[in-house]
Amino acid sequence: MDKVLAPQLRRCARFYPHHGNTGGFFVAMIRKVAPATSIPLPISDKSCLRDHPLLVSQFKRVEAGDAAWIELSGFFHVDRTWSEDKLRRGLLFWKSVNGKQPECLTLASEGMARLWDAPVATGKPLAWVRLGEAVFELLPKGFLTGSIAPTRWRAASEGTATVMQVTKRRRLSLPPATMLAVLRSENRQALFSTLSGAMLDGQALGGESRYECGGVLVSVQGLDFNCCHSPGALTPRLLRLLVDKDVAEALEDLLVEHIGCLPKQSPRPLQDSWCFSMTRMAAVVRSICCLSEDAKDFAACHR
Repeated sequence: MDKVLAPQLRRCARFYPHHGNTGGFFVAMIRKVAPATSIPLPISDKSCLRDHPLLVSQFKRVEAGDAAWIELSGFFHVDRTWSEDKLRRGLLFWKSVNGKQPECLTLASEGMARLWDAPVATGKPLAWVRLGEAVFELLPKGFLTGSIAPTRWRAASEGTATVMQVTKRRRLSLPPATMLAVLRSENRQALFSTLSGAMLDGQALGGESRYECGGVLVSVQGLDFNCCHSPGALTPRLLRLLVDKDVAEALEDLLVEHIGCLPKQSPRPLQDSWCFSMTRMAAVVRSICCLSEDAKDFAACHR
C-alpha cells in the first residue's frame, strides 16, 4: 500500500501543530499555469461575514513614532538594536478590533511580511485572522484602570520567550517555592509581603518600597526554561499572574517534576487529572514552543 501511495505523496509535507504553536490546518500550494480568464466576483452580501469575530481584526505596521510604541518600548526598555532592526524590516504589527486603538503587538517573519505586502487580484485587502506571534497585549479589561499604571501594556502569554530576550526592565524572578505558592493561591495572586526572595530588576521586592504598577515578566530562579516565564502584573499591594487555570496547573506540574523535594498539593479529582491531561499537556507545549521562521509563514490564516 505504501508503494502505491508514495508517488502521489512525494510532494506532500506534514506540519505538526504543536511544533508551530497553532491549531490543525491544511496548506496547499497552487501553481498558475495559464492567464486567468476571469476574476471571481466577491460575495455581494458581506454583512454576515463582517460580523464574524475572526474577521474584525485589523493589522497595521508599527512605526517608530507611534505613541503606543514609544510608551511600550520605554516602559519595558525594549532593546534598541532589536527594535530598530524589526521596524526597519517591517516585522512588527499592531492588531486592533474594528479599527480601534491597538490591543496587541505581533512579530511576523520575513515571509509573512512579504505575504502582507503582496498585491491582491481583486484590489481589496485580505481579512487577516492572525499575523505572526503576539508579543505584547493590553491588560485585562477593568484591571488597573485609570492612572494607577503608567501603561496598560503587558507581555503576551505566547510571546514570553521573545519578551525575555529583548526587554531589560520589568522582570520579576521568584524562588521555585514562592512561584508554586502563587500558582496555587486563589486567583493566582499574592501580597508583596508573602513573596519571599522575589527580585524585581535585580532589587529585592517587598517592604514599604513603592513600585510602578503594571505588567511584569515573571520567571523562576534557577530554572532556565522558556515555559517558566509567565506574564504578570503588579498592583499597589500584590502580584497577579496573568495565566489561565490550565497553564497554571501545567506550570505547577513542571515545577514539582523538576524540584522533587517540594511536595505536591493534594491530588486533584480524577476527572481533572485524567480528562484534562491533554489540555494541560498542550498548555506546556504552547508555553515551551517558539515559532520558527518557517512555521510563522504558515501560522497566519487569511481569507
